[in-house]
Amino acid sequence: MPPLPPQLLHRLGAKRVLRHGPRFSTISTPRLDTVTVPARSNGLVQLSILQAPAPRSPSPLLLYLPAGPLFPPVGLPPPHHENDVAAALSASANATVVCVHYRLDNDQHQYPTPIHDVLTAYDWVLENFAPTLAARPRLRSLQLGVCGELVGGGLATMLALTECRMGKNRVAAAAVNNPIVNWIFPTDLLDAAEYTSRLGDVELFANDEHVDADVQAGDVALAKTSWGKYRDNPALPVAALTRARKAFFSTPDGYFDRFASPIHFFRTPEIGEVIRQGYDEDDDLAGFEMPRLGAESPTSFREPGAPVFEKRRRARRLFPPTGGGLRLPPMRVSVGAHAILHDQGQELVKLMRRSISRDEKSDIEAELRVRFAPKAGAGLWTGPARASNWRMEVEALGRWFRSTLA
Repeated sequence: MPPLPPQLLHRLGAKRVLRHGPRFSTISTPRLDTVTVPARSNGLVQLSILQAPAPRSPSPLLLYLPAGPLFPPVGLPPPHHENDVAAALSASANATVVCVHYRLDNDQHQYPTPIHDVLTAYDWVLENFAPTLAARPRLRSLQLGVCGELVGGGLATMLALTECRMGKNRVAAAAVNNPIVNWIFPTDLLDAAEYTSRLGDVELFANDEHVDADVQAGDVALAKTSWGKYRDNPALPVAALTRARKAFFSTPDGYFDRFASPIHFFRTPEIGEVIRQGYDEDDDLAGFEMPRLGAESPTSFREPGAPVFEKRRRARRLFPPTGGGLRLPPMRVSVGAHAILHDQGQELVKLMRRSISRDEKSDIEAELRVRFAPKAGAGLWTGPARASNWRMEVEALGRWFRSTLA
């Protein structure tokens, strides 16, 4: 794919800065264009465009959405980690990779800002790359791939599910790693006081004759989930995700947004509206207990002012809607076998396959189009605990993108 012409960027009013990135084993000298474009809501969103190492026509176009500020204790992964992943994708797919630096923090940029930024970037790519690729003799539309991890994985899933309309420019392939596709967590359904008690051994807890049987059953069930089993995995513990959620959302209403929690395109949330009546600051103080000496970290205590949820029965949703022209793209979902997000990824695959089976009348087609790939450990591409084989995994995805988007 040819580099972006300076006159085009000038006409769009975009700021363009050229620089050379670090050398990688799979690329000699990657060329990086940095473009800043106006966001839909307000402010600016920055895009880093890594040109294909061997430009040709046609060559794949990929959107890469970084992991986001989740990693304890520093927040964002080292900057070179994102560059590493983008470079590995570009080299193995021989693709132009657009890295979207969506805004997300606990000060000014909370949800839905990252959603708006990703949609802004997608529209910008269609506007500026579709004319370049219009010369393809066999294709009438721009088909691009999207890839992301953690927060970026959830945003990539959102984009793949909503921008897959047949006959138009669309997302034609997606790959996500440990995606956050549901900001409603299993512990939201537990009573705060009982949840604090549950931090101890489940077997000891189950022998307490004074504990309600329903609470015991819920605790035992939670202990069998990836959220319960791997809550203390230092690569990405439950405490990091709960802190991040509190910072990323101004109110719990945002958890229910299908664009923030895209698994809800396929089913209703497992909890109802937030029940928060008669709030009194003293209620929060009354619910707080000092941690016992030697006890586990109180990161799972109910936060002051924490919402109370009402449990609801799950119900299926018809997605994509009949007659809407959407066709779910080929997708690869990888998760860490010991990651707290394992079950989220597994459920996403199950629901996507069910939808495809309904539309295509074929379970085989569903399994071929949506692949589930558990990885050893936490299976992260970036961050302090990134997997030792991250490059091999990313390059394999790059080759898959190259063949799928050919």
